[in-house]
Amino acid sequence: MTVDSRFKQLKSFIITVPDDYDHDTQISTSEGRRSNENFYLYCGGIKDENYSKTTDRLVPGKSYEVKLLKINEVMPEDCLTFLINKKAMLVGAQGLSLVWYLKKDELPKDRKKIISLDNKDALWSETGRWHMIPLVRWESAYFWCFDTDVFEASGYYGHYLLCVHEVNDIEKS
Repeated sequence: MTVDSRFKQLKSFIITVPDDYDHDTQISTSEGRRSNENFYLYCGGIKDENYSKTTDRLVPGKSYEVKLLKINEVMPEDCLTFLINKKAMLVGAQGLSLVWYLKKDELPKDRKKIISLDNKDALWSETGRWHMIPLVRWESAYFWCFDTDVFEASGYYGHYLLCVHEVNDIEKS
């Protein structure tokens, strides 16, 4: 197994998707949009319809290993290639919002971004030119932000990459 020094595992945990999880409405209903009361900033572009082309959908009742990887000077294209090579799931804004809801107490509170990458054609693009990466970050002593970053113009140093595998697939990655 090849080690890529640009990514260092910060933590790992297991989530089980609730039986009432609905990918198509995760953000606008369920725990997604209702939980925005806990957000200092909630980007208006993070809507189910803007991220409807998510590559991999989480399945109710299934368990997944979620890793947070600290990024060392990497562009989004490199992060995406890394995830694809590791056979990680690309769970988009819906998966990120569920991970936040289930494990927010275990996520780092150091103002660094936790990004959830997907293929460019699955990311929201308001102008057709820029593709928006969903992210969460702890903003202050009291609030989280659910925001976006530009795929084409963002470089990451010290931030975190969400890496998700189905529990049955962990041995294969």
